[in-house]
Amino acid sequence: MNYLNNKKMILASVIACVSLQAHADDIAIAKSSFWQAPFRTSMQVSLINPKSSLIKECEEFKKDIFAADGSVKVSANSADTLRQLSSDDSMEDSFSAVFILGNSVATDLVADIPTTALSSIPYYNQTSSHSEVITSSLFGFKSSYGAGSLQAVSASLGLQILPIHLIYVAGKVALKVDGRDTACDIVNHATIIRAQGTVQVQLPQKSQIALNEFYSSVESQSLSVLSLDEGKFSKAARLGFRLSQLISPTSGYSVEVEKSTLALFKLLFGENTLEPSFVWSRFDGKNSLVVFGTSVKEPVTVELLN
Repeated sequence: MNYLNNKKMILASVIACVSLQAHADDIAIAKSSFWQAPFRTSMQVSLINPKSSLIKECEEFKKDIFAADGSVKVSANSADTLRQLSSDDSMEDSFSAVFILGNSVATDLVADIPTTALSSIPYYNQTSSHSEVITSSLFGFKSSYGAGSLQAVSASLGLQILPIHLIYVAGKVALKVDGRDTACDIVNHATIIRAQGTVQVQLPQKSQIALNEFYSSVESQSLSVLSLDEGKFSKAARLGFRLSQLISPTSGYSVEVEKSTLALFKLLFGENTLEPSFVWSRFDGKNSLVVFGTSVKEPVTVELLN
């Protein structure tokens, strides 16, 4: 009994390790000027079929394609005609089905972050993020189907899978599927449509607030020093001191505080000029550090599922 239990425990551990590794493979790092955070490079978006009659239409199409014993009973020419034949209630010359893209499955992710030269800056390394696919960015649609699907029948008859397009319907992003075989496979959950696109990565609101409060203080202290009628070296000394106080107001000097202060100083100012760096924004002739609500756009692979 102990031997069997040990084997089960070992097998469970192996499965868990493999699962974790596969899960970690689709994690990358999004970087903004003020933070870096993990995000998933593979996400899902739901497909909604607004035309209820398509389900019955697909049942009839399968009967036209398959014999009672499950074999294919049509020729390539007949199959091609059947999959492109216009629906009875359609005004178009050939078949097409429209699937509205639902909201992307937003991902809240927590993961470890690699150390970089900026990691010592307060709040720079963020271990959690919120990601959402920008559905209007999707392109390069490909259908992945298995044996027994209607697209597999078309392929076995030497037919090319018909294209999928991104369109807009009443202001909503949608897919226009030209082939009845592909459309019915989507309805019957016999295929997965994959595409490339863009994901928007943001920090959780709690992290955004903490980051914003810190950089609001950094902005106030920095602009106060830069406005003084002093030389560059005096200003640099003042900036260094004030930034170190914001980083660690109570602990005093340490190597860690010095490292963080220097990294923050280099992020904010030109080393030889003390001019505000690219991370500053300029509005109405004034410099500011815009942090709250910042997001990063990254490439993503998307699965579209009905």
